[in-house]
Amino acid sequence: DTVQFVNTHRTALIQQVSLVTPIADDLKDLTGNEKYSSIIACKTAQDQMRKLYSFLSGGFWKQLRLYESLQKHEPDLVEELTFSQDC
Repeated sequence: DTVQFVNTHRTALIQQVSLVTPIADDLKDLTGNEKYSSIIACKTAQDQMRKLYSFLSGGFWKQLRLYESLQKHEPDLVEELTFSQDC
C-alpha cells in the first residue's frame, strides 16, 4: 500500500531522499507556489523533506502522488525500503 509506505518510512525518507527539488516540482500543483517556495528555501534536503511532509500529511491523494514521485526520482531508495519492509 503506497500510503502506508509513505507513512511507515517517513523518517528514512526524510533522512535519505536527496532529490527533493524534482519531487517538490512534481507536487507543486498540490502545494501551491507559496508552500513550494518555502520547501525550496530550506537549506538541507532533510529540512526540505520535513517541510514537504508537513504540507502533504492527511491526504491520501497527496501521499499517493508523493510515492509516485519517489518512485520516479528515487527508485533505488524506494526499492531498498520496500525490500527491508518485507524482511
